[in-house]
Amino acid sequence: MRNTRNRSQLHGKISVQGVEIWRHFFWATSLESGLLEPFLLEFLLLNPDHKERKQQPYFHAKGSSFAMVRVVRLLDGSHPATFVSMQEVELSNHILSLRFGRNVCLEDASTGQIVTLDKDIGVRFGLASAGSASWELQIEKSQSYGYGFIASRWITAYRLVGMSWHVGGLKATFDGRLFMDEDEFKVHASTSYGYQDKIWGGYIGQEWAKLYGGALYDADSGQEAKSDCLTIFRHQQILLGKVDGHTYRFIYVHEGVLYDFSSDQKKTIYAFKESKDADIYTVMLEAITAHERLLVTLRFSLDAPKTLEYPYVQGGNLRLRLATPVTGEVELFRLMPLNGWQRDVHQRLNYALYESSSLP
Repeated sequence: MRNTRNRSQLHGKISVQGVEIWRHFFWATSLESGLLEPFLLEFLLLNPDHKERKQQPYFHAKGSSFAMVRVVRLLDGSHPATFVSMQEVELSNHILSLRFGRNVCLEDASTGQIVTLDKDIGVRFGLASAGSASWELQIEKSQSYGYGFIASRWITAYRLVGMSWHVGGLKATFDGRLFMDEDEFKVHASTSYGYQDKIWGGYIGQEWAKLYGGALYDADSGQEAKSDCLTIFRHQQILLGKVDGHTYRFIYVHEGVLYDFSSDQKKTIYAFKESKDADIYTVMLEAITAHERLLVTLRFSLDAPKTLEYPYVQGGNLRLRLATPVTGEVELFRLMPLNGWQRDVHQRLNYALYESSSLP
């Protein structure tokens, strides 16, 4: 699917103080162990029109300017990255076509190679760890989603909103090869359980909880619902530079029908709770409208979360904890006259990723 919202949204003032992150999540099979492992591949632009941009990536405690490509191995938390100056960045004005140095990201493919050393400045700023990675991937988006006016050039140019979100691949498949340090992985489309999105804005806030990727299965038969998918994004809403509550995005596709329980829909009630019980962390997310109710329960080991950081446009980093594999349940209820809430859909979730700014 071609979508102009995939192109860079950093224009006007937001290009001086703005961040843009294209993210790809997928599972790959280790050729040594035969086990599936989860990975993140990210392309990031930070303050591309910063007054201090030079021929080299610019790092400063009060605001940096660079392009970053990062691969995250989520089982051990390693995340090598490469940093290039804006002079090494090529962007299309119409479609997703990024070239950061030798690393390329297109609508339907990505290839690249990165190496990080212990002494590299990206390590000192908390954005990378020592290591190396290379990849050749084919990408196919089977479900896409994007929302409203926040993507417009005028709104973003004058930094009237904090953060915007576009799901390029609500459900995406990846196929190809990945090398991480000395290990080689094969990415199979049928078991990649992939996801692809883009986040951009002048402020990314200090609170963040997000679920994405994975596969859904019928709770009774265990059969995979190959066309179904779910993603949830709860983040701090900032308007005109001030915190203004939270924005919620519950996007659920079941049997070809898209259910959008988002906070720009009127009269939607939300519940969000993270809790710890013994060695298991449980997250409950719920959205209720006048006629439908979506209840999502997530579970993962307390040993699972790994730390990953993202740069603020004015300096410093947002710290997230990422946990996978995440299992859980998805339940869709409908309000029936005289009978109250009746469960219409019950599915199991597996291979998903949950990330949060509040996990310990």
